[in-house]
Amino acid sequence: MIYFCDYNMPAAELGEQNPMPDIGTKKGLAVTFETTGRVKEDEKTNFGKGFLRTTLPYMQQDGYGRERTMRAFKAAVLENAYLKAMFLPELGGRLWSLYDKKAKRELLYVNSVFQPCNLGLRNAWFSGGVEFNACVRGHNPLTCSPLYCEVARTRDAEILHLYEFERIRGISYCISACLPEGAEALYLKITIENRTDQVRHMYWWSNIAVEEKPDTRILVPARESFRCFYNAGHYVLDSCEIPMIGGKDFSYPKNMEISQDFFYKIPENQRKWIAAIDGSGRGLLHYSTDFLKGRKLFTWGMGQGGRNWNEFLSEKGQSYLEIQAGILYTQLEAVEMPPDTEWSWTEAYTMLDGDREVLRGEDWSRAVGEAERCIQRKIDQNFAFPQDFSGKVVYQGSGWGALENRIRPAEISRYRAYTNDADPETAQWFYLLETGRLPLPDTGEEPKSYVTGGFWEEKLEAIRERSWYEHLQLGVVYYADGKIREAEREWESSHGKAGNCWALRNLAMLYRNHFADPDKACAYMERAYMLHPFHKILCIEYAELLIEAGRPEEWLAIYDRLPKALRQAPRLLFYKAKALADAGLYQAAAEILTEDFVLPDNREGELSVTQLWLDIYAGLEGGEAERKHPLPQSLDFRMH
Repeated sequence: MIYFCDYNMPAAELGEQNPMPDIGTKKGLAVTFETTGRVKEDEKTNFGKGFLRTTLPYMQQDGYGRERTMRAFKAAVLENAYLKAMFLPELGGRLWSLYDKKAKRELLYVNSVFQPCNLGLRNAWFSGGVEFNACVRGHNPLTCSPLYCEVARTRDAEILHLYEFERIRGISYCISACLPEGAEALYLKITIENRTDQVRHMYWWSNIAVEEKPDTRILVPARESFRCFYNAGHYVLDSCEIPMIGGKDFSYPKNMEISQDFFYKIPENQRKWIAAIDGSGRGLLHYSTDFLKGRKLFTWGMGQGGRNWNEFLSEKGQSYLEIQAGILYTQLEAVEMPPDTEWSWTEAYTMLDGDREVLRGEDWSRAVGEAERCIQRKIDQNFAFPQDFSGKVVYQGSGWGALENRIRPAEISRYRAYTNDADPETAQWFYLLETGRLPLPDTGEEPKSYVTGGFWEEKLEAIRERSWYEHLQLGVVYYADGKIREAEREWESSHGKAGNCWALRNLAMLYRNHFADPDKACAYMERAYMLHPFHKILCIEYAELLIEAGRPEEWLAIYDRLPKALRQAPRLLFYKAKALADAGLYQAAAEILTEDFVLPDNREGELSVTQLWLDIYAGLEGGEAERKHPLPQSLDFRMH
């Protein structure tokens, strides 16, 4: 049975999208990593492939805060006598809950709130349930966006389809869910369609959040694993035997002091599965067909920083970890997907139950064997989805798939329909197709969207006597294609045609992030700021530039002239504290950065809040700082 309902929970507003394109501003894309001597050469074949240099054409989703009110989310529910599965189409199609009705037990970690935090490719990300990380490393760019939701019913089955067009790779992907009567497992079929004439780097991980308890144990049919450590923006990949490492059983996450990943090396001839159980010997078991060969454990670790991250993403006292399943063995790699190709595989989710003493015993092989027997009992390893067919679209996704279908010789999907051609984000691009020009907004109006790729480059280049806005947009397309000097030329032309802060801001970011000229970057940003002095994002980026350039006094002077609402914005208030500390005014900085200070968009791996506390009290107390003013847990975001 499939039905729809509202799911209510306290939720922060996602807010408006950031109108500024990613001109080298998105930290964490250029991942650096090293491998130890224990990682074999033939294991490195795909390492480093598929990394991004920009998040374009997507805009950042960073307009959220931490005030929460009750909100009703659209939910799609599959239910039979054994299980009840809930998906949230508005939030990337996330599988939010999987409840075992017989055991009266939730199998996933269901966050009590919707609280976006800065962990995703587009900034906003939230913890809980199963995230379907499609196409690109860094969390699905659609994880906080609506997906198309379609229901197909036949005499023998009901299928829920959740799908969208992913714009960076230019592919269509679909999560199809089926819960047959009498089944003790939820079955998902994932389909990726590359209907282009180009090879695309492809990436997929199903990220499954489960509650972390002191007695949680991870089972997986492997004896070896890659082990990945985080180290201030740098990764170190090692290889080790499991589960015993240095005399500790690392199948129990409680033994991991720091945040880390285990990427398990399941042998090719072994069933592909992973499970998380608690002290009762029960928990979530994830199985897939062999195409999805990777399995991973992510844990925040038992340190103060990891505990803080758990609660920062939810509420006090909550903690989770993730067991994951991917196309390749690690998340530092991608695989090439040939032109005009589709890939699919099946996943199954069920409760692992069996002999508790064996599942939690010291004999690893016996514990794995007991889990294998549960697979045999509860999962149909040859489960076949009914032949793919179209159903009724219940909820709309974006208009980007419909736009893409207009410009391609063949449709982006052979199975799913993209019908939303009334999306405000795509309206200006449909207008370009129809008229040969972009509509001309006022220079103070925020851009609503961006595009990338050769088709749009040619369309914009073909315009004679381009407007300021057409120059601006062509510059973004050039930049995304790596044509830095061409982008610079277009943005200079844009501002020359009509003075606008958007082109000046992009030029500032070019000089900051690509030309390593902080003074010129500040000069461009000052001109942008003067044209739109109370634009929040411009203020934030101007503050960053001035502080990085060693000009904190200039930022403090600007801050004092801002309207009260902007002065209270957490990121701008943080930069005031940072500027005060850089100017040697430590006591004034300490009055801002108290243990109650909250920076909603603190980025995963970012230690600026943590470091500022340490710097302030080192300036005030010298060598006595750590003893007199230990770092509060609320400000500790250290993962390593």
